[in-house]
Amino acid sequence: MKAKPDLKDDIALARHPASCAFSSTIKRCSKQSSLALLTLILFVVPGTSLSTQAQTPDQAPRPAASRSEEMLDRWNDIGNKLIAMAQDFPEDKYDFKLQKDERTFALNLLHAAALDFVLIRRVSGSNLGPDFGPGDNPTREVFKTKADMVKFVQGPSRTERE
Repeated sequence: MKAKPDLKDDIALARHPASCAFSSTIKRCSKQSSLALLTLILFVVPGTSLSTQAQTPDQAPRPAASRSEEMLDRWNDIGNKLIAMAQDFPEDKYDFKLQKDERTFALNLLHAAALDFVLIRRVSGSNLGPDFGPGDNPTREVFKTKADMVKFVQGPSRTERE
């Protein structure tokens, strides 16, 4: 059974009617927060139990990869993404650019792929890869078709990236 409010409470509410609205807002927000917290718990707890079940106690943890292995994995991952982009992008959109003073998709792709050859050339001291003219940025005149671009992006050996 609900107790009757004091006269002091009635006077306080009469003087500050906004406090009554504020109080109901807090209650409503509190209910929403509780619901959000409950939803979060319902999704997180099962997810953590699934991840702990995935690794059985019989499996020994894998040793950490060396820095060179991690670097090679990242290098290959980026190279594979460039290859996928070169193959997936429509040939008629290769020369598209948003603004007049920026590179086209093809020039950006050539620039990124040329870095492989530039770095390999500098490290090995050899002249590996195609001649793409002076500097480190090949021009579109050297690689005119999509097939030329894909072949260039794939690098000296496609199997080295996979």
